[in-house]
This record gives sequence, C-alpha cells and structure tokens, in this order.
Amino acid sequence: MDGRTGDSGSGRASQGTDNGAGRAGRSGERRTVVIAGAAELDWEGSQKFGAELQAAVDDGADTVVADLSGTVFADSTVLLGLLTAHTDLTARGGRLIISGPLAPPVRMLFKVTGVSEHVDYADSVDAAKAGTVRTSTPDPAS
Repeated sequence: MDGRTGDSGSGRASQGTDNGAGRAGRSGERRTVVIAGAAELDWEGSQKFGAELQAAVDDGADTVVADLSGTVFADSTVLLGLLTAHTDLTARGGRLIISGPLAPPVRMLFKVTGVSEHVDYADSVDAAKAGTVRTSTPDPAS
C-alpha cells in the first residue's frame, strides 16, 4: 500500500513494499520508494529532486523509482542526482528505475548524454513496481 511521504516542491514521494526479488529489508520485504519530478527540472528543481532521491537511498530503499512522467523539461543538472542514486543503490544491490512516459526533451537528454545506456526504464510507476523494465530509453513510438 502506498502513502505520500512528502512534497518539497520538486515532486512527491510515496513508499510501498514489493515482495519481488531483490535485497530484503528488515522485515524481509523489498522497499520501493517513488519520487516524482517537477514539471521543470532546472538547476533549482534538480537540486531538490536530487535531495529527495538521496534521502530515499539513505533511508534504505531497495528500489527508487524516479517518476518523470510529469516532467516536460530537464536540463543536465538533474543527471547528477539520478546517477548518484543509481551508483549508491547498485553498490548495495538496489536499483534505480526511471518511469515515464518521458517527454521528448527529457528522453533526448538521456540519449544525448549516454545516460540511457546505464539506467533502467519503465513505461509507468506501476510497471516499475512490477519489475517490467527496459535497459534503454524508449523510442517515441513505444
């Protein structure tokens, strides 16, 4: 069951448990946290979003879903928070999943910078929670 855990202006976070495969938490269940990005992730928004991602990592989430379905603009400053969370999670057997659908400018940011080859993507938050992911950004036709 999901519940809102906060909103710092850049997005909203919700927590849930997922009994799927992966690193077990204290209760033996996987812990998934969803962080939603703001509509525009410029430098200031990216700082807040990155802090929310890192808080979820620091709080012990096994999977963090970065929900960018409502994000229509993101500049390269958002990548630091995403890649830091990805690195920290994978180092302990966790996972970062970016969920969409992604707006064309956001999708292009991941492709142009090469990030699309290093993180997992899902078509929606529900797909991410179910573990239905791909290893590159979806093409506009998908």
